[in-house]
Amino acid sequence: MRDFSIESAQERIHYPKIKEYFEEVIKSYYSESYRSSIVILYSIVMTDLLLKLDELKDLHSDTQAKNILDKINEIKVDKPTSAEWEKTLIEWVGKNTNLIDNPELLNLRSLQQYRHLCAHPVHKNGFDLYRPNKETTRALIVNSLNDILTKPPLLHNSIIDDIINDISKIKSYDFKEDEMSVHLESKYLNKLADKTALKLIKTLWKFVFRLDNADCKSNRKVNLIALKSLTTKYLKLFKDEIINDKDFYSEIDFNFIKELIDYLNDFPEVYEFFLDASKQIINKTIQKNSDLEAMAFFKSKDYEEHIKFILNNQEEKKEYEFDWISSQTIIELYNKAKFYVNNTFAKNFLIQMFGYSSSFDMADTRYSILIYPYLKDFNKEEIKLIVSLINSNSQINSRRAARSSNRDIECRIDELYGENKFNYGKYLNFKT
Repeated sequence: MRDFSIESAQERIHYPKIKEYFEEVIKSYYSESYRSSIVILYSIVMTDLLLKLDELKDLHSDTQAKNILDKINEIKVDKPTSAEWEKTLIEWVGKNTNLIDNPELLNLRSLQQYRHLCAHPVHKNGFDLYRPNKETTRALIVNSLNDILTKPPLLHNSIIDDIINDISKIKSYDFKEDEMSVHLESKYLNKLADKTALKLIKTLWKFVFRLDNADCKSNRKVNLIALKSLTTKYLKLFKDEIINDKDFYSEIDFNFIKELIDYLNDFPEVYEFFLDASKQIINKTIQKNSDLEAMAFFKSKDYEEHIKFILNNQEEKKEYEFDWISSQTIIELYNKAKFYVNNTFAKNFLIQMFGYSSSFDMADTRYSILIYPYLKDFNKEEIKLIVSLINSNSQINSRRAARSSNRDIECRIDELYGENKFNYGKYLNFKT
């Protein structure tokens, strides 16, 4: 019976030459010649590693790959009949490159041990050959495919720099997070070892939240998008990484608090892994600034609770060192509320935030961004609420542009109520 998982992985073997050699492994496995299958498999894996190192040396000028190949050639010259070079290859690839992780190194050592058992007589009650079973052989084949044979050699130490440079180049395309995910996944991520991916996350974290040189300033937005894309893919591993290196990830330059809030809104669980001292500074920084507090919905249980919290603070006139919630932040919350709560709740939020305008400039900006684009969406009760809030807030009804914007609203009133059927007498400050 054919093994679908093995044959499926076989199709993804990186080098055509290795794929051709691998047919010998399959034939031996299906004919139940498990000893032969393991011996051949080991030879193929060794060959594959050498091909990868050679490619890294020639195409990517990888110094580690060159050093390993030089060392192996030196051993072969000094000890032409010794298998010492094989052990050196396994150990140096495992410890000095990103081709394999620690679990994969253990699997490779296991394959080497089984190969030696299969290739040499066992002195036990006479000389005999080791007889591997089907399950052991299959496990060695599957591990070799997944750990090594199907992976391209795009795992050299300079790959981090290559990816960072690529991210910088594509910023002009203004990729959204899902588009960035597709780009990174297809070009890099399905080829990265876990430890390389975590190293990339750590590098991007430093660029986004800690450094302020010219390159970081220029690429902060696109690097943040890439960081969120990577976090989504490697979230479980990343949580373990933060736990093991809290000091690094808790050290934030709070000039980039907006970027941090943007990130934590998508991954609120990450916040819980910060050091308490950092969480305290984050909280204090947010609490001083009404816009940051409105942005930081990762602090609330859900969007409905968060928006009610923001509206309550506006109603009670909570004092802030910086007291201006940007229309951009309000619109972002509106879109979240529309998706995660309901459209009526979201529209009410827009109207209430317009009603809380505390200056002529704020009223002008909020009308043009929060009200005017959505006039056709507001129903009778919502339009009446808008008129009532205008009537009761002098910062809205006394501004220079009030009559003009009121005429826009009047047109919508006529559409909803019919001409001359709305009782303007209750709203004496609503003037057109």
